[in-house]
Order: sequence, then structure tokens, then C-alpha cells
Amino acid sequence: MGRDGQRGKGEIRLNRSMAIFAMALSLLLPSAAFGLSCARPNLTEAVIKSSVLIFEGTAGPKRPLNLRERGAVTLSAIKGKGGTIKDLRVYRFTVTHGWKGTSTGETVDLLFNSYWGDGFAEGEAYLVVSPQQVGRLFWTPLCGHTIDLDFAARFGNLALLEKVIGAGARSLSND
Repeated sequence: MGRDGQRGKGEIRLNRSMAIFAMALSLLLPSAAFGLSCARPNLTEAVIKSSVLIFEGTAGPKRPLNLRERGAVTLSAIKGKGGTIKDLRVYRFTVTHGWKGTSTGETVDLLFNSYWGDGFAEGEAYLVVSPQQVGRLFWTPLCGHTIDLDFAARFGNLALLEKVIGAGARSLSND
């Protein structure tokens, strides 16, 4: 700052250049993005034990809830992070490796709140962790533990599953 308390032209130019550089750097560098925007990669033994369904799988198409599913959701009183029952979608997954509650090759319908615009990219692989069954659907909370499969491997979630569920669980499956 100058003697009069005002910033000089050189200082303003430097600050602007730094801001532009920081913005460009943030766009160019890869960031740790999860399958779902606020999902936590910190899978724990307690989460594994309390979950009703855990699998690696590929996301398929999404659809709105049918009448029976809407009834089951209403009765279950699941808590979402915003939105209404109209924002719930069903995603069909193909299981590529079942850890708990399902087997390789099965299809599973996941209930997910799409209120915030997030969802599962069709054809992408995820580690799916469901804490609750709702009728024939499995609830996957927006801020749950379901994440992109590559990130699950990178953060040690698959190694933890092998430790908790069984060291040979992956090699014993039919995948």
C-alpha cells in the first residue's frame, strides 16, 4: 500500500494475476471427486457391519418410482437431504462383485434422492453401500458411503472390505 493507504497499480495487477493463476490451476489439476458429491470415502468396520448391502457394480438406467415403490418409501420414513418423494429415482445396477447381501451378476435397484442434481453416471463403476432396504429397493443416501470404484480402491475401502468380510472374498467370487 502506498503512503496514502491506497493500493498501487502494481499491487492490483499482481493480485489479479495471482487470482487468474489460481483459478487456472484449479481447472487443470485433477481433484478428488466422488461418485456422489458429498460422499465420504471413509468406510469403517462399523459401517460395513451395519449395512444391508455392499457391492461393486455398474450403473444402468434410472427411472421414477412406481406406485408400489412410492408406498414403500412413504411407510419407511427415510430421511433425505432435501427434496420430496418426487425427487427420488431408481437406478438399476449390475453387480460385478457382491460383498454383502448380493452376488455377482445380479441386478439391484437403488433408491436415490436426485434433488441436488447428483446421480450415477450410466456405465460407470461404483462401490455401493446401502444401509437400508425399502420394499424391493435399497436406499443409497446422498451423503452415504457409495463412491466411484476407482476412488474406493484408492482410499483403501476395498482392502478394508477384504479384511472385514474375508481376505479371499474377491478371489472366491465368480467375477
